[in-house]
Amino acid sequence: MRPALRFLTIGLIIYASLMIGGVYEYIPTIKLIHQVGAALLFTGWLVYLWRSGKTLPTTRLDTPLWALSGGWLIAAIFAHDPRVSLEFMWYVLLHVLIFYLFVYMLQNGMHSWVMEGFVLSAAVIILLTVREMLGWYFKPSLNPPFVTGWPHWFGLSIPPVIHPASRAFEHKNPLGAYCLLAIPLLFIPILNKPAMQH
Repeated sequence: MRPALRFLTIGLIIYASLMIGGVYEYIPTIKLIHQVGAALLFTGWLVYLWRSGKTLPTTRLDTPLWALSGGWLIAAIFAHDPRVSLEFMWYVLLHVLIFYLFVYMLQNGMHSWVMEGFVLSAAVIILLTVREMLGWYFKPSLNPPFVTGWPHWFGLSIPPVIHPASRAFEHKNPLGAYCLLAIPLLFIPILNKPAMQH
């Protein structure tokens, strides 16, 4: 059971890293799958905590996190279009619950699962980005949206500008934000390795 739960956790982390909160959320079918799937997942986890007599894990970020979420909720209620604003509050609540789920896993001996899922999701994003850059510079057919090639000089393709990678998240801003968080975290196992050996 535990190995199956480990692989399921890693798979969910990879899926969440690639699909939740990005441009994909504007696709109605994917949006519905995310809302129903996340509702079932977190309802099950919260019921488990309740039946076990536990609460959400406590962190130093609790107060600012819930204060910020409360501020967003008040702003959504009094927005020009409350229905749309409250619908987007689902993303806020989802990310807050994902944060607490990760903290819970880290506090309950699942640190390696979280790191494995995170590292593998970063590897998938790197591969997608490498594929995108190769398609941009050398073979546009690798990426269907790229319909123009570049002039060839002496057998080399020389583009006039550096291509801003974006295909992994369908937009360059979420990809940049992911990299800002991912790069420091990926160095943690490397920096901790000497300490773990002693």
